[in-house]
Amino acid sequence: DVVVDLCCGTGDMIRTFAAAAPAPALIIGVDFSAGMLAHAGLDGVAVSVQLVRGDALRLPLADACADVISCTFGVRNFAVLQAGLEEIARIARPSARVVILEFATPGNLLLRRLYEIYCQAVLPRLGAWLSGDRSGAYRYLPRSIQTFETTRGMTRRLEEAGFGDVTARRMNFEIGRAHV
Repeated sequence: DVVVDLCCGTGDMIRTFAAAAPAPALIIGVDFSAGMLAHAGLDGVAVSVQLVRGDALRLPLADACADVISCTFGVRNFAVLQAGLEEIARIARPSARVVILEFATPGNLLLRRLYEIYCQAVLPRLGAWLSGDRSGAYRYLPRSIQTFETTRGMTRRLEEAGFGDVTARRMNFEIGRAHV
């Protein structure tokens, strides 16, 4: 398989795919940030890996080039969500498997309230303290989660982009969601 990992960051999913059996023939990691790609720790990865700096809305990849496409916690940051999903569809081979992992707001009222307290009060302070960040980046995360597509909305957008057999699964006490 040829695997494309969009918004690959420092390569966490690349290392996961590389350790899979059977191993892919090629993994292409794409990220908008040259700094993230520069910090990709791929020492010891035995699979052929290409890192590409690129915009998910205009991927520098050929049509129908990928058997597996993943995007982990990245589609929420696409400037134009539908354009990014259509690009994913463009590079997917007809039998490709696509997995999009994203944060979600829990449907359960008690879990949602606990999650909101954590995201609004704990996460921004803890993240800023641990990272030394003073830019407010950790206040962005909860806002972006709250305003992102619902499960039903994301499923509809994927279908409109041309994907078939779209399923969604909530994970990790409903704070994560996998669209396949």
